[in-house]
Amino acid sequence: MAFRFIFATDLHGIKIHYQRLFDFVRSQKIECIVFGGDLCPAGFVYNDFGQIKQSQRDFLQDFFLDRLYSLRNDIPNLQCLAIMGNDDLRANFDLLIEAERPGILNVIHQQIIRIGDLQFLGYGCVPPTPFLIKDWERYENSNRIIEPVAIAPENGYHSTKIREKNTIEMDLLLFQDQLQSKKTIFVSHCPPYKTNLDHSTKDRYYYEGLKLDKHLGSIAIRNFIESAQPLISLHGHIHESTAISGKFYDRIKNSLCLNGAFFVENTDATEILFIEVGDKILFEKVTLT
Repeated sequence: MAFRFIFATDLHGIKIHYQRLFDFVRSQKIECIVFGGDLCPAGFVYNDFGQIKQSQRDFLQDFFLDRLYSLRNDIPNLQCLAIMGNDDLRANFDLLIEAERPGILNVIHQQIIRIGDLQFLGYGCVPPTPFLIKDWERYENSNRIIEPVAIAPENGYHSTKIREKNTIEMDLLLFQDQLQSKKTIFVSHCPPYKTNLDHSTKDRYYYEGLKLDKHLGSIAIRNFIESAQPLISLHGHIHESTAISGKFYDRIKNSLCLNGAFFVENTDATEILFIEVGDKILFEKVTLT
């Protein structure tokens, strides 16, 4: 029997997007939602990090988890899987962990969750960005090379005392041998490097006379996908990529790679991915209004 699920990512705490998603799940009796990170209101709209932390905590407690609980009452078999993204403060990660006990959701960051013959592995970290929130940022590898306009992880804001020393490459190597099932779905906030999923407009700009790279994805994540060959990899992070590349999908060898991010500032429409895994993989972008 085919397994159907929804992938929604980078909604950034915009309630109308969430409400359309939840209404669709109810109407279609969907039994699995996968959230790809950047769950909370965007951090840059506030003047200080204390405000960001409280705003995101209020959103998770009073809206996100409350609505998921209500949804579970309507669809008792509903399973929700989630990771955080680089705009979500780790200081509020405890709320997601606590929500696992009553079964509201499963946190899959660096965890493997099995549903039937599928296994889901999540990873929320991204390479260094120009933004100040650094809870979920890691160097790609031991070379510690970053983009010219990026801020090093140690020079930004951390909402907890946790300072991960692992690189993205090291983190993912830990799971290489654990992915026994050929039906693995890898949920990574950051897309793989140099695909249809990581395009930006940065190649319009120059730094010290050199044109910037338009691809913002992770080399380490691409290498992991090439080696582990998950059935599907799901991503977000680069909102503008689909509009620039013209495609929200790509392949790395036999792995189908999808990007569900979109321009969330346009609140007239919400975009999600509807995926069915059976004898074949069927997928489509659904626009909700």
